[in-house]
Amino acid sequence: MNKSGKTLTIFLSVISVLLLSITAISVFFFIQEIQLRRTAEENLEQLKQVEAKLQKELTDTKKQVFLLEEKNKEANDKVEGLMEDLELEQGLREEMKKENREIKDSLEKEKQSREEYRQQTQSQLDEAQKKIEALETQLKEVTEQSRALEKQLQEAQSNSSAAPQPAPEAAAPTPGDAGAADPAPMPQVIDIDQKSEAVTPQNDQLGKNIDLDKIVVSNRGAAQGRVISVDQETDFVIVNLGEQDGIQKGSVLGIYRNNQYLGDVQVSRVLPEMAAADFIPPFSSDKIQKADQVVMKSVAN
Repeated sequence: MNKSGKTLTIFLSVISVLLLSITAISVFFFIQEIQLRRTAEENLEQLKQVEAKLQKELTDTKKQVFLLEEKNKEANDKVEGLMEDLELEQGLREEMKKENREIKDSLEKEKQSREEYRQQTQSQLDEAQKKIEALETQLKEVTEQSRALEKQLQEAQSNSSAAPQPAPEAAAPTPGDAGAADPAPMPQVIDIDQKSEAVTPQNDQLGKNIDLDKIVVSNRGAAQGRVISVDQETDFVIVNLGEQDGIQKGSVLGIYRNNQYLGDVQVSRVLPEMAAADFIPPFSSDKIQKADQVVMKSVAN
C-alpha cells in the first residue's frame, strides 16, 4: 500500500507539474497572442492612416494631373497660334524678299540704262569735241592764209610805183576776213557727274557742321507692340501690329528700347495681325533687336 500510494503521489505530482507547465505555456501563448493582436491592431491603424494619406495624395495628384492637362491644352493652343503666326511671318517675309528682289532688279536695270545713256552722251560729246577741234584747226589755217595774203598785199602796195598797176585779184572771202581777232573761246563742257561730285563734299561739310538733336514725340494711347523679326538681308522688320490695331500701309512707327528712342520705320505691307515695315534712313537693321518696343506715330493719309 505504501508503494502504491507513493507511486500515485508521484504520478499525481507529475500530472500537476505537467498541468502547471501546460497552463503556464497556455498563459504565455495567450499573452503573446494578445500582444500580437495589439501589434496587429496598431499596424492596421497605421495602415489605415497611411491609406488615408495615400488617398489624399492620390486625390491631390489627380487634381494636379487635371491642371497639367488643362495647361497642356492651353500650351498646345498657344503653340498652334504661334505656328500660324510663324507661317504668316514666313509668308510675309518671302513676299517682302520677292518684292525687294524685284525692286533691286528694276534699280539695276535703271542703273544700266542710265550708264548706257551716259556712255552714249559721252561718246556724242567726244565726237562734238573732235569736230570742234577740227573746225578750230581749219579756222586757224584760214586765218593764217588771210594774214599771209594781207601781208603780200601791203608789200605790193609799198613797192608799187606812181603808175597805176592792175589791182590784184580779190581773194575769196574766208571766215578770217573779220580781222586778226582770236577765235571765240570754246564753251566749257561740264560733266554732270563731275559737277555732282564737286558739289557733294560741300553739302557733306555743311551737314557735318550742323548737328541737330533728335526730337522724340511719345504718342500716349497709340497702338503699341513689339518687333517679332528683323531681316538684315533685305533690310526690313516685322511687327505684331496689323489692321486690327489701326495700322495702314504708309503708317510711321517709332522703335524704342527701354524708353530710349532708336528710329522710325514705315509700313509697306499690312496683315490683320502683323505688318512689315522698311527703315527710314539713317535708321537701319543693325540698330534694332527682336522684342524692341513699337509705337504708332502717324497714320498714312
